[in-house]
Amino acid sequence: MRPSPTPPTSASRVRRAVAAACAAALAVTLAAACSRKPAPTATASIPLYQQTMGLTAAGAWTPVTDPSVLCPGTRVICGAADAGSSPSAGTVADAGMSPSAAGTGGAEPSQAVRQRAWVAASTGRTVMSQGAKAVWTSALLDLDTALGANHGLVPSGGSKDWDYVWPRDASFAVVALARTGHAAEAATLLDFLQRIEPADGRYQARYRTDGTVPDRRGVELDATGWVLWALAGLAGATPADRRAALVSRYRSLYRTSVSAAIGLVNPVDGSVPAAMDYWERKESEPTLGTAA
Repeated sequence: MRPSPTPPTSASRVRRAVAAACAAALAVTLAAACSRKPAPTATASIPLYQQTMGLTAAGAWTPVTDPSVLCPGTRVICGAADAGSSPSAGTVADAGMSPSAAGTGGAEPSQAVRQRAWVAASTGRTVMSQGAKAVWTSALLDLDTALGANHGLVPSGGSKDWDYVWPRDASFAVVALARTGHAAEAATLLDFLQRIEPADGRYQARYRTDGTVPDRRGVELDATGWVLWALAGLAGATPADRRAALVSRYRSLYRTSVSAAIGLVNPVDGSVPAAMDYWERKESEPTLGTAA
């Protein structure tokens, strides 16, 4: 015969009751948490801030945040702003690209007519999608505005902190101009890079438009390679029967830059020295930006 079960003691009955109560309380809490809707989160709408540079009738450039002051399809300031006064501030979607952008009145400056013709004469957009054409046109307008305001040079911006020519950025502008059919403008910019190149081929970080160095940021070794790439880009866009003249024109730039590039490479392992590149910070080891 099986032994009779031991009747529970009063202590065990209390423990069971407490455990059951805890389980019930936990179930109620979890059910409430699952059914509770999250509290609404406060949101704020922050308008996108964009700014471009506008060209006055006098050939100066100035920041623009309201596209309505620009002549349609250009970066040229129309109407009252032609005198060089600062345009009104506001939110800009894509200054100069909106076909509905209305000027501030008055006769359209000749700068606007010239800039439209310059962009229209550019090559390359026939193989692009509609969206790419808009970006392409906008970039060309920015380039022409910088060229027109800076005697054929392309500073990185119009503010006091960016109104300098970085050899790296200028090299990109050379290639962009060469590939869009503006070889003369590309050559003028490359002339500047040849003129300011140090004897050792190692460019400073940035230059004023008169060729002087504005500060002590130091040498950025990647510029040597970018300038050679710019020269190759212009040569590639030059008709074959004119390349000999191009090589002669930039012989000094080519020889100095190639010599500098070769001198930077360690003959044992092919590495390059640690140096500032586009991040413009002191480096303790070689970077891909310099090596490339």
